Amino acid sequence: MPPGLETLADADLRLEWADKHIEKFEGEIRLFHERESYVVSEQPHIQHGVPGGKVVRLDQPPPIPPHLMLIAYDAIHNLRVALDYMACALAVANGKTVSSVY
Repeated sequence: MPPGLETLADADLRLEWADKHIEKFEGEIRLFHERESYVVSEQPHIQHGVPGGKVVRLDQPPPIPPHLMLIAYDAIHNLRVALDYMACALAVANGKTVSSVY
């Protein structure tokens, strides 16, 4: 397989891996929202002394689980690597070296 096509195959693998992390992240977010309770408060909205509507606040939001950050980071990292691989494949396809591709 030519070097550029091999790099594109690597990019596809990274995109597939990122998709798996994104699916996992979405599932974990859904579970987080289902099991956490939120305290919501409403207050009248007063602007320049005139009441108009209401302000809805989320009081005491539950802490976001640290593993969500790690899943998101893995997805973002793999998307970035796939982009790098594709940029290198384009450089090779156009007869350039990859030493200055970033």
